[in-house]
Amino acid sequence: SGGTAVLDGVHRLPRGTLAAALGRLCADRELDLPDGSRLVDERRLRTPPQHGDDEVQSVDNLSVPGSQVAELPTSFRVVALAEPGSWLTPEVAALFSTHVLPELTSSDLEAALPAIVPAASLELCRQAAQLVASHKAATASLSARDRAATQLSLRALLRALRRSVAQQPESGQTPSFRPLVREALLTRFLPSALQDAIEGWMDTAGLPLDGSRSPHGTSRAKTSGGRQGADRPTGTSLRQAKTSVSLEVTDEFVCFGALQLPRRSAQRPELIPAPRDYFSSDCANRAVIQILACEAAGERALLLMGNQGVGKNVAADRALQLLRAEREYVQLHRDTTVASLTVLPVLEDGRLRFDDAPLVRAVRFGRVCVLDEADKAPTEVMVVLRALVEDGELALGDGRRILAGAALRAARAAVEAAGGTGLPANVVPVHEDFRLWVLANRPGFPFHGNALFQECGDIFAALVIDNPEPASELALLEHSVPTFARHRRQELVNLSRAFADLRAMAERGAVVHPYSMREAVAVVRHLESFPEDDVAEALTNVLAVEAFDPPLRKQLAEAFEAAGVHGAVRAFDAAFSVVAAPGGQAASRTAGLSKQLDIRYLKPGEGGSSTPRTASSMPKHGKVDPTGAAHVGGNTWAGGSGGSDTAGLGGRGGPYRLWDGNPVHQVSDAAKGEVSAAQVYLQGFKCP
Repeated sequence: SGGTAVLDGVHRLPRGTLAAALGRLCADRELDLPDGSRLVDERRLRTPPQHGDDEVQSVDNLSVPGSQVAELPTSFRVVALAEPGSWLTPEVAALFSTHVLPELTSSDLEAALPAIVPAASLELCRQAAQLVASHKAATASLSARDRAATQLSLRALLRALRRSVAQQPESGQTPSFRPLVREALLTRFLPSALQDAIEGWMDTAGLPLDGSRSPHGTSRAKTSGGRQGADRPTGTSLRQAKTSVSLEVTDEFVCFGALQLPRRSAQRPELIPAPRDYFSSDCANRAVIQILACEAAGERALLLMGNQGVGKNVAADRALQLLRAEREYVQLHRDTTVASLTVLPVLEDGRLRFDDAPLVRAVRFGRVCVLDEADKAPTEVMVVLRALVEDGELALGDGRRILAGAALRAARAAVEAAGGTGLPANVVPVHEDFRLWVLANRPGFPFHGNALFQECGDIFAALVIDNPEPASELALLEHSVPTFARHRRQELVNLSRAFADLRAMAERGAVVHPYSMREAVAVVRHLESFPEDDVAEALTNVLAVEAFDPPLRKQLAEAFEAAGVHGAVRAFDAAFSVVAAPGGQAASRTAGLSKQLDIRYLKPGEGGSSTPRTASSMPKHGKVDPTGAAHVGGNTWAGGSGGSDTAGLGGRGGPYRLWDGNPVHQVSDAAKGEVSAAQVYLQGFKCP
């Protein structure tokens, strides 16, 4: 058509791809297409062949059926957008006329910000410009990795300004800009040294203090002006602030603080999430209010990031429930593709058809698309969302285009200029109520996610969802197990304290995994279901994977002991360590993971026969013998053989097979026949 092809983000292509794909197009203005046809510059087609050159066809051949040569209009252009890097080889540089866009100076930025964000005060714009200046001066001495981790883009700065203006208090005072800068940089997940450096940049820029401190619990001895840290806040971290904002919900509005949001009118109420057994605590409400505040600021794309198991899904679902917004949910994984995000294959009556995927349905009908586990998806898939969020345009595999904003207005204007009305048939307009909420684990170790935040994090309003403070977590545990909490509350207090200590150890780097409240809730639910177990025994059930690392197992056990969970060291050793059986034979508990189990198939007659000493009643797991001794024909111990009701081998009524490593004894067919079909049915098994 003779238009301009804009290739955004070519620096992300594999090395050599750009030159191989576009080399002929850019240098010779020719391109061979996969269908066998070829694009040739129209000037060559209109020039008659010379010197017997019959390879170049004339323009008249274009009308001949079956012709494989098509005109490439002279007006066609290619514009590539990229960030600087090693991808710009001499081979690639020869294909383009390169232009470098200079960064705005602090004075230019200070003059431009009031025009870009008119509602922002001049003082706030000055602080933002000074922050960029101090950021540039300080990052020059950092390593490339640290510079990438602390990059503050103009897009993120403008978003922080808009959100700061939207959250301006009724008193008219300048809103706090510092917490929004922390969110834009996700300082919660940065090392303490970089956190302190960022705080120093904001001090230099003159951003007022907000009464919070680093989540790592570190306090700087001096500020940028050499003052002692007396006026540097030393209380709880930002995520543990005791300030709480109440939520009020009516039929029409959701009110919090000085803000109110209208609730939607759902066309399909079944798509509105209803969090099961939601517990409303100050910490949970703060997470929900963070999301609602972004909605009030007009943010259409959110990134909820936090450790695994901190309640990101619950917070998002609760906010959707309050807004009465319909949800389209997608769980991403490492095999997610761009096609799977936009197209949903459906097999109906033996025929395969392709429907709109949840993302496209949310765009069409004005729903909230929740993309969960975004850190697991390939980075190139997530980067595609930049076009939708930033430019309001996304090409679908069936030829349709999702358009919003200026692109949508241009498409409508083109139709009206041709004397028509409405939109082209291949255009899918973005509904004004469409929102994109992306949920992801924190970047880096130990979750090993993709480079989501580094590559496209600035297109989202980033929010950090963190573990609750000990008081809120204790209230959650009591809510989860009301029966246990009434009689053994002190054990819940000790458990909450222990998990808080483990998270502090993870922040210091003493342990790798940042243990979340999901593990704590799993422990107390075990205690609610099995009240005869103590906390130490429940921990061995939830933290069984740590059995593969004896030093870590010892470290965790000592941390729980120090928090008041007595018997943790003994329970961990008994559950995960190899013990000595009678006669010096090494054996292991069935729950143990420190010894590899070896399954042997016995020859006929090996191990002998067994005569059960009790009648068959109801199936059960049975007790676990820590000595690993052999048990034959009984009805008490798990892992034995030839018994009646316990889990084992060779018996006649156990719930499942379980081997303790000792020789197997079989019950005779006659003994098995004594168990009637009615008894088998009552025990919960299917009769043959």
